[in-house]
Amino acid sequence: MSDAETKDNLCGIVDSLAEVEVEEGDHQSAGIQGRSQPRQRESYAIYIYKVLKSVHPDMGISRRAMSIIDSFIQDIEARISQEAGRLCQFTSKGSLTSREIQTAVRLLLPTELQKHAVSSGVQALTRFTQPEQDDPAAVGVQAEDGPESPDTPTDAVDSLVHRY
Repeated sequence: MSDAETKDNLCGIVDSLAEVEVEEGDHQSAGIQGRSQPRQRESYAIYIYKVLKSVHPDMGISRRAMSIIDSFIQDIEARISQEAGRLCQFTSKGSLTSREIQTAVRLLLPTELQKHAVSSGVQALTRFTQPEQDDPAAVGVQAEDGPESPDTPTDAVDSLVHRY
């Protein structure tokens, strides 16, 4: 193929592409691949910063320290979710419940941390599943089964899981 023929072929391709009018944002429906945006990395930095400011309002944190804490949290999250997934497989359950998460936390974290993590998790789960106080339809709604105040965090999680 000579240079003239190659140039004519390229001009023909460019002309045919110019005839196709594609609105912005409609690249995929036209079959044209647009530039893909790089996926943003999931980060807990804003939550770490909020907790830091609630505990020590006058203290700051460097970017490197934030990165280290963020990596630590992501690592712990991955370990807990993997262990909880394994527990689901061992018990042949199809659903991952708070009970598996709680057991995974107890297996992975040291004694003092697991106590705090379990109690915070139970408290968050209770707050999440309780009806809104502002909702007039929810006033007077109580759990149909389970004790009024659970004796242990495990009882609280069990009663919440069995209720739903």
